[in-house]
Amino acid sequence: MSRRLDINNQRANDSGFSLIEVLAAMVIFTVAILGLSHAGSESVRGVAAIEAKTLGSIVADNQLTLARFERVDAGTRRGDTTQMGRQFEWRVETIETPLDNFFQLRVVVSDPITETVYITRTGFVRNTGQGLRR
Repeated sequence: MSRRLDINNQRANDSGFSLIEVLAAMVIFTVAILGLSHAGSESVRGVAAIEAKTLGSIVADNQLTLARFERVDAGTRRGDTTQMGRQFEWRVETIETPLDNFFQLRVVVSDPITETVYITRTGFVRNTGQGLRR
């Protein structure tokens, strides 16, 4: 009979979690979930920034390529373009170099609303005095 009392007393003491233990577990779980959700949102922001820089680099490369087919004069040209549904502003600065008929081209691509610069590319071109388009 004494065995039964020991077993029953042991079961009564180990019957479940206390309220404090449950609340502590809930706090730990909440902190972990908040940390994971923050990490997830930062990841999404990072992917968006990488996408903008990649598309901006395509715009910059296109402008450098187009400049090779135009008559080159020192100065600045501006414009905007859409790449994969996203709007970009570009600026091409043509700068004279010490060499005759040799120019530096600096292309700056930015967001038209926030004016955040996504990418700056530099290239060089020799002016032959004639262009394929103007």
